[in-house]
Amino acid sequence: MTSPTTITPTTIQTTARSLRRYPRGTVPKSGTSPQASTSWTAPSDAVAFPSMARYDSAAVCRRGHVFTAHAERAAEIATRCVKCGAAILTECPSCGNRIRGQPSNLHGAYRPPEFCDDCGTPFPWVTRQGHIYQLQNLLDEADLDSATRLAVHEELDALAEADLPEEEQRKRWERVKELAPAFWDSGQKILVNIVSETIQKSLGLP
Repeated sequence: MTSPTTITPTTIQTTARSLRRYPRGTVPKSGTSPQASTSWTAPSDAVAFPSMARYDSAAVCRRGHVFTAHAERAAEIATRCVKCGAAILTECPSCGNRIRGQPSNLHGAYRPPEFCDDCGTPFPWVTRQGHIYQLQNLLDEADLDSATRLAVHEELDALAEADLPEEEQRKRWERVKELAPAFWDSGQKILVNIVSETIQKSLGLP
């Protein structure tokens, strides 16, 4: 029977020195010294992480139809969408910053952002959920106690569902107005985009 190997501090130090001899990205051949190593290279299908790549600009129509996620590479950008006829945008209407497209080294499915990554303004194709996010952003800055803020936040989460019965929507919006009247007033420009005309009238929205 083979005797077990005794590991001593000297053994550990010797092993550490040997490992430091390997160049970064190399592995030794079995049964050879550290100097006899073979280089390792990444597989040919490896893809760089998006966070390490530069984002190209996108061209998107006002209804959210994507013309291209790599505008810099397009021979030309159409002025109108062939799907709906809406104007095609290549920059934020508010600040003029480019619309963030895909990382320059990636291709495939692409969903345009709902908000400008420079000024935070919603794009014309922003969804109902996006408008709820806008209201929640306002709520974060409102002068409210924690309990009231949480109650309003929960109402907004529920109101993100577009298929709620209209009467339930009315009750929930009414509760938001009662809980945080100042917040309600500050969010009216957003509310008119997602509150039905009937509910607007019942709650006194202009």
